[in-house]
Amino acid sequence: MDYKLLKIKTIGIEIINFGDFDRYEKIKLDDIEKFLEYVDKLKINTIFKYKDNIIDIFYIVDENKNIIYYIDAYGFENLYDYIEAKILGFTAEEYYIFKTLGSLEEYNRFKTSGFKDVKEYLRAKELGYIGCLEILKEHNLVEKYFDDVYLIYYLKNGFKESVAVSNDYDIYKFATNNYFNNFNTFLEALKIGFGNYNEYFDAIKRGFTDAVEYYTAISLGFQTAKDYYNALDLGIHTVKEYEEYKKLSILCALFKLETFEEGYLINILLDLDFNKEISLDDLYNKLLEKRNLLRLKKKINNHVFSNITKPFWYSTKFINIDDLENFLKNSLVIKFFGEYIEDKKIFLKKYTTNPKNILVLIGLYCHQKPTNLEDIIRAIKDIGFEYISIISNKEIKQEGIFSTVKLENKDNIKNILLMLINRLNTIIISNIELNDKFENFIELEIINSEANIDTKILKDIYNNISIKRLKILRNMMIK
Repeated sequence: MDYKLLKIKTIGIEIINFGDFDRYEKIKLDDIEKFLEYVDKLKINTIFKYKDNIIDIFYIVDENKNIIYYIDAYGFENLYDYIEAKILGFTAEEYYIFKTLGSLEEYNRFKTSGFKDVKEYLRAKELGYIGCLEILKEHNLVEKYFDDVYLIYYLKNGFKESVAVSNDYDIYKFATNNYFNNFNTFLEALKIGFGNYNEYFDAIKRGFTDAVEYYTAISLGFQTAKDYYNALDLGIHTVKEYEEYKKLSILCALFKLETFEEGYLINILLDLDFNKEISLDDLYNKLLEKRNLLRLKKKINNHVFSNITKPFWYSTKFINIDDLENFLKNSLVIKFFGEYIEDKKIFLKKYTTNPKNILVLIGLYCHQKPTNLEDIIRAIKDIGFEYISIISNKEIKQEGIFSTVKLENKDNIKNILLMLINRLNTIIISNIELNDKFENFIELEIINSEANIDTKILKDIYNNISIKRLKILRNMMIK
């Protein structure tokens, strides 16, 4: 049977859906060739189609004989499609899928992709998932065990997981069920071990480029890759210890200390309430206890992480109690907190009544260093304050100041300012709002890169401190 010739014969024939054929005698023809012979013979240009739950036919009517001739339609919409499908070897369902896809090549790809629904296939194609199995094989992101292929990724517990995939559809369903939209994102996530978009996105946002490291860090409480990797470089494996390291680093920079042990001493003094005493022995024992605890942690970490050897981050200062006492007697920083009473071997934390021993801390959060910062510092010193430190989100180098600390996060700067204004007799000058009102807080405004402060308030603070000092000295003289 020459289907190509028959296909030409169907051109120009109109198909009409119609069902009024009960009054006719019905003759079923064996094939399309005979059906088209009757079409030619009766000189018919219109062919009827009828379909219900049982019948699906093409038919023509011989009005002279009250006879209809029909053939099964098999789901085809017209004779042209019927014949073209015969040429291609398609059923009606296969043929209309082929027509939707537009080419035999695309149809063959659909048949091997595992998809059953054409619309879903086309959507997956738009998102890049057609041909994705071969791409994953090229990137070694699937593993083969006997005849089965497995997609490999990692779970939150850090263990490798695998899921069987046979075709593009399996990968598409896995990816979309795990919230991936397009295949390119899914591919990049798999390269670093992620099988879930939300976790992959969160990891990238936090700076991680490896699933195992991300899951490990998050389980330990680390919030960013930067903190996690910094901690590892220091030989630190807990968030608590790393937070302590960061706090002591800030204290060491702010008070110009050489070792972390000095920083821990300052931390003890910050925690001490005003007008409270602590003995030299108790101070030394606290330092010794901290030193031994961190050394024990270091020893345990060296045992657990035997492939990692890092120097001990907690540098020490005080070999014995005499070293500590010398520091309490001679260090400039101690004057900010109170005084060491040598004959009683105690340290007394108190409000400093000498303005020259009060730390003035400038807290800046800005896009760039104020152009008149030098003038501000000079004005503070002209009032009578000697020690000025700056804590800012910018790297600031400035002559005439005691120390500088850089902290990128605004909240971290704010927390340090609050700690010092509450736990140390400090004057805070800042453009960061502290929410509560503090007697020793002066607002700093930055307008057009110029900083402005109310020096009158600063002078009043200085004078009030000086008056208190004079009263104390007078009472001492009277006694």
